[in-house]
Amino acid sequence: IRTVTQTIAALPTPSAETGKPAAEPKLTDNADAASTKAPSCRQECANGSLVVYVELPEKDSMEGVDLEVCANSLQLSAPPHYKLSLPLSAVVHFEDAKARFVKKTRTLKVSV
Repeated sequence: IRTVTQTIAALPTPSAETGKPAAEPKLTDNADAASTKAPSCRQECANGSLVVYVELPEKDSMEGVDLEVCANSLQLSAPPHYKLSLPLSAVVHFEDAKARFVKKTRTLKVSV
């Protein structure tokens, strides 16, 4: 997991505080749109932390998966299949991010 330091004061207000729906995940580079897709994902709040589940059915391990967690977003790249830029529903402590790939469901679980 790579983490990126950002100034929280400069970040937009997260959707959890504004009451607006969270932004949809999207491709981060339209040039790769023919072969790259945004994977299915969901966010859950549990025990004071945010858990993001990203379904990667064409992967069987974390090999080749680049994950970057910031205070208000998550970026994932797994060429040639997946590319994701996901706004998080809350500002998180990205320094504490942990990721685990669940082979049985081919799902990446990111806890922050």
